[in-house]
Amino acid sequence: MSLFVSHRVRLRLGRVAASGKLAVPSFRAARELVSRLDLAEGAAELNALSLLEEAVRYVVRATAGDELVRRAAQAVEEELGREGLLRLLAVFGREFGLDGAFAATQAAPERQTEPAAEGPVTESPVNESTAGSTAALDGAGAAPSRVTPAGQGAEPEPALDLVRELLIFWWLRTNPALSRLNGVLDASEISSSPEFRSAGHRFREALAEAPGIEAGDESLLASLEAPLRLVGDSPVAQLRWIAPRWGAALGEIGQQLSAGLDLAAEEQAPRFPPGPGPVERPVWPVDQVQGAAGWPAAATEARYTEDRDWMPRLSLIAKNALVWLQQLSREHERPIRRLDEIPGAALAVLAARGFSGLWLIGVWERSEASQRIKRMCGNPEAEASAYSLRGYRIAERLGGEEALADLRQRAGEHGLRLAADMVPNHTGIDSHWVLEHPERFIGQADCHFPAYSFEGPELSPDPRVTIQIEDHYFDRSDAAVVFRRSDRR
Repeated sequence: MSLFVSHRVRLRLGRVAASGKLAVPSFRAARELVSRLDLAEGAAELNALSLLEEAVRYVVRATAGDELVRRAAQAVEEELGREGLLRLLAVFGREFGLDGAFAATQAAPERQTEPAAEGPVTESPVNESTAGSTAALDGAGAAPSRVTPAGQGAEPEPALDLVRELLIFWWLRTNPALSRLNGVLDASEISSSPEFRSAGHRFREALAEAPGIEAGDESLLASLEAPLRLVGDSPVAQLRWIAPRWGAALGEIGQQLSAGLDLAAEEQAPRFPPGPGPVERPVWPVDQVQGAAGWPAAATEARYTEDRDWMPRLSLIAKNALVWLQQLSREHERPIRRLDEIPGAALAVLAARGFSGLWLIGVWERSEASQRIKRMCGNPEAEASAYSLRGYRIAERLGGEEALADLRQRAGEHGLRLAADMVPNHTGIDSHWVLEHPERFIGQADCHFPAYSFEGPELSPDPRVTIQIEDHYFDRSDAAVVFRRSDRR
């Protein structure tokens, strides 16, 4: 897919010498373009506009072929004269970096060629000097289609591909959806010219004589105007309207339209609680699970105890391990830093108050990167988050597994059970899984957010791996929703 991009916009994009047909090959490319042009609309609308352009180009070719374009060019020439038509094409080619294609319209071949219907006449291969020609427009690498009327020395017709692009551009200018993406197709010199308006009238007449896309359409003009008239100014809405109606005529690009609509649905989905409503929980019969996975029956059975002898009567108190140890240190006037240093008197107090369970929060090995990020952001005494973990093992600063075993035994003497929460995906960005098993995480080579950058400090403890969070986190202008991991190996 691609979009017409005017000279003014190409200046902003640093593409002055490039063709005005800007490729939009993916949704990520649309996001980058939206970011660079600072458009109010999202990538879904821009991507949909490029798909609309491609859909119109495809159906014009499929339903009417070159004959429609040839008739349109002849009608415009009758209206403006040959000089007027060439002047319009020159302005169009200059504005959108298609000068090479315009030059091809004026270069008479040395010999008579076959009609375009039997195959286009190829000139020299496309190179850097002709990269803006319509050979690039159709994506097939062929030079512009030119047809010489019978008879030596006759003037060649204008390049049909260039005239077709002018027709597509005219249709886009009539589309109210363009107002939502103001500036992308900014070409006031063309659209305000009398020649362009006259050409538009002739294009309408030519389209009105071509067969429609659907059985009930009066003409191709009626087919192309229907989504503009019935849907409104949203490219996504127009795309959603034409996809099922033009399906047979869209051919190979139908799947691209479906993918574009899926991405638009994801981007434009409402993001607010409570969501779409209750979710029906799927029930998987045991025999189906066994048949699908080949598991033995024992693997599909519940493997937990009901604990009816104690759970219904459990009275649980939660303690943040680091905070509680500091409180106990002040209370007992001595350093208490490990789990095996917790006084028995403190456990007796909990039991005397009626508690039968002690939930210790933050006993796992925490992320050093989490602590460093907090301190870099202005909190010099911050500890790492209890839920940003290096690994699921008892922290060495708390005494490790041996200290926990000691506390478990002494707590049991007071009738206290120990508990700890475990959420496997509560991993820090420097966790052992991130460093050693990145395949366990969802990731991709490119960042979804084109405005993000990763130039901040190194947060990896492993010299083989580089880890950086998004830069806007440090000035508090955005949340670090993604991070970058790079292998140095």
